[in-house]
Amino acid sequence: MELLTKYYVDFTDGKEIIKKNFTNWTSGNEILDNFIQEKQLNYEAYDRVFEWIPYSELIDIEEIGDNCVTKAIWKNGPTRYYYNSSAYIISQHPDTKTYIIVLYNNCVYCKKCGSMSLWCKQCQIDRLKNNFTNCTSGIVKLDELIQKMQLKIDDDDNVIFEWIPYNEFIKIKERGDNCLATAIWKNGPLFYDRGEQNYIRQSYDVVVLKFLYDLQDIITDEFLDQTLLRINRQREKIFCSYGISQNPDTKSYILVFNDLYFDHYCEKCVDLYCRDVLFEWIPYNKLIEIKKRGDNCLTTAIWKNGPLFYDSREKKYIRNSASQNVTLRFLHNLQNINDEFLNKVKSCLWSNSDDQYSSRNYGISQNPDTKDYIMVLDF
Repeated sequence: MELLTKYYVDFTDGKEIIKKNFTNWTSGNEILDNFIQEKQLNYEAYDRVFEWIPYSELIDIEEIGDNCVTKAIWKNGPTRYYYNSSAYIISQHPDTKTYIIVLYNNCVYCKKCGSMSLWCKQCQIDRLKNNFTNCTSGIVKLDELIQKMQLKIDDDDNVIFEWIPYNEFIKIKERGDNCLATAIWKNGPLFYDRGEQNYIRQSYDVVVLKFLYDLQDIITDEFLDQTLLRINRQREKIFCSYGISQNPDTKSYILVFNDLYFDHYCEKCVDLYCRDVLFEWIPYNKLIEIKKRGDNCLTTAIWKNGPLFYDSREKKYIRNSASQNVTLRFLHNLQNINDEFLNKVKSCLWSNSDDQYSSRNYGISQNPDTKDYIMVLDF
């Protein structure tokens, strides 16, 4: 077939070349020939030409996976190469009469079942199921929880939650008030390797151990519910839970997290860091360049020191040294601190917290001349 290029404006000439070539090949099956010809006539200049290829053109055939996917060398090669299309041609084994779809070598497919995916959910779940009996806590209910968590995987970046023998942890160091520790996990967690299309371990990974001292008795439904609740809450964060273990001496169960845990939780008190803007009293003389905006209850200003923000690296609140543009909402006729005043302030706070797009409430101030209180909001 003559070379097909993208330089045919409407590709009419290119399709004429394809039509003339119909008599030069046949699959031996009229229905299949008609199907291939229809595919070829729908060819757009940027695609590969879908065509029939004699089986004898395929050499060095090598099976991959479970006998339904193989790789080979096509001697003549495709009529037209385009990197973003997957199917080249259809062929047939002359002995078995099995039809074959021929794909480009870097196409995305599962080596085990042949499905078009680098991460085949069903194949990976089958592998996990086959491994259930190889790693067990020895407690049926806990094993069922772990298996339930494993079967929830839905993508190749999901963490495999597993039972981790306590002797896998070395260099255990207590942090804070005795319910948290860091350790090195010798075998390390499972990560999906796209090249191998399998899960491999990242050895000697640093992990955080959270001891469940309040749940160290026999495994009950309450224990399982509480454990699952903690895992699900923490999976909403950037850090993740690798699995569960147990200290053989104290019998305390342990949730195992990656080392990003302390970016979100205080190692001393174990509480979640609060990253909200702190609501505070703001001296009126900190507000400059006050300008009315619309009616007389809303104005703009510059807050010289700016609000307090949580610094993740320092793990404390600091002020942004740069000035901050803010909006001032004057609470006229509410100069006295009473229930009406407090209810008005609360209503402003609640209305803003219910709307993710509304202004942040930085705090409250007071005009020393008019005695009007002022809500200080994000600009």
